Amino acid sequence: MSIKKLATRLKRLSADEMKQKLAELVQETSEEVLNMNRAQLMQGMDSQGNSLGKYQSESYARFKRTLNPRGVVDLKLTGSFHENFFIASEVPLIIWSYDEKTNDLVEKYGEDIFGLTEDNRKAYLVGYIRPRFIEYQKALLLL
Repeated sequence: MSIKKLATRLKRLSADEMKQKLAELVQETSEEVLNMNRAQLMQGMDSQGNSLGKYQSESYARFKRTLNPRGVVDLKLTGSFHENFFIASEVPLIIWSYDEKTNDLVEKYGEDIFGLTEDNRKAYLVGYIRPRFIEYQKALLLL
């Protein structure tokens, strides 16, 4: 097959088709992206790279260090909030939690508790989305 025919096949992908494929890839890798969001919180950081703050009570801070040695606000006590993360929208990527405390946590800490930092977005795209999208494009070329 000629380069020209290969290029023509790839050009046939509409913006809607690419968006649909990206949405599928996010669903396929949803656990990875959710785990990245959880890991950020366990470091005490929101999606903008900002600290979630400090505990007001030193005794509570000591207790929390038994659960997370970093001693940071991580929005995890029982684990329910973190465990109930889900992808609300693939493109654009929106993460949320089914947990009953979600609205209260968003009110206190802001919506940036959900989502990935710039570095994690890049790592997710390069490590999970890009390889799968390249495979998809290769498969199109073989049709």
